[in-house]
Amino acid sequence: MDTALVTLSTLSGPVLLLIAMLLDAVFPDLPGLPRAGGVAGGLARAFAVRLDRRARSETARMFRGLAVLVLIAGFAGAGAWVLQDAVLQDAVRHMALLSPLLLAALIWLLGLRRTWTETRRAARAVLQQPGDRSHDTCREAIETCARGLLDGVAGPIFWYLLAGLPGAVMFAATAGISRSLGGKTQSDGAFGLAARRLYAFLGWLPGWIAALLIALAAVFTPQAHPGTAMRLFARQALNPAGLRPLSAMAGALDLTLLGPAPGAPKRGWVGSGRAKATARDVTRAGFVHAVACVLALTTVAALAQSAFASA
Repeated sequence: MDTALVTLSTLSGPVLLLIAMLLDAVFPDLPGLPRAGGVAGGLARAFAVRLDRRARSETARMFRGLAVLVLIAGFAGAGAWVLQDAVLQDAVRHMALLSPLLLAALIWLLGLRRTWTETRRAARAVLQQPGDRSHDTCREAIETCARGLLDGVAGPIFWYLLAGLPGAVMFAATAGISRSLGGKTQSDGAFGLAARRLYAFLGWLPGWIAALLIALAAVFTPQAHPGTAMRLFARQALNPAGLRPLSAMAGALDLTLLGPAPGAPKRGWVGSGRAKATARDVTRAGFVHAVACVLALTTVAALAQSAFASA
């Protein structure tokens, strides 16, 4: 019994995480299966339709948004805790059933291959059908790629290693809710305030990690600028978590990202390079993301080897 518990405890840490990362990187997503963040974001939008009323004061909308955040993220975290606790407490009887469920839940939270696939698809679409907004489309794809490294790689990995499956689930749920209630209007700005504040807290250290992975990946990317990536990332060190990987990606590719957009006319620019991104830049961003994922895999593999050695 003791041996089984020790083995399963080891597998539920860096070793299980390494297996999940490898499976997520190799196999594509199941068609039509939304990721954890997408499910949480969809639920938040459904609640917003009923609860986020313009007739209410900003304070009332803020507390309603807080209640929705606690309900969705708290319920998801509690469910993850029950699953993880069941695996660890009843290792022998349910190991064959619950361990694969734990592994599947962890894969569901990750986004190594998904972000890379979406980036390649965006580059291919621009090449096949170039248009007047192709530069904007390319910038948006690169921004999504940079954010994906935070929301689908650095964030879930960091919180799983720190707080187990409940921590990773709550990060993914918070990221999805924050993204779906992005504050493009005054109303959803108040309703989504709690989610954005919690995401800024949970993503603070993972944002550093994601930006550092991008800067290191730029060393292995042809015609990239790792020094500029580090410099721009350092400027955003105390800013919201999502800006750090964006600034690092902008520096690595010599681009300017973000900027004014519909619903956010005063949004500032990030970076000091070209604003006219091309399909080639999107492809390079995908390469940076892939190398960053390899670096993350290497780090987790080292932790897994250490966990096996000490078990």
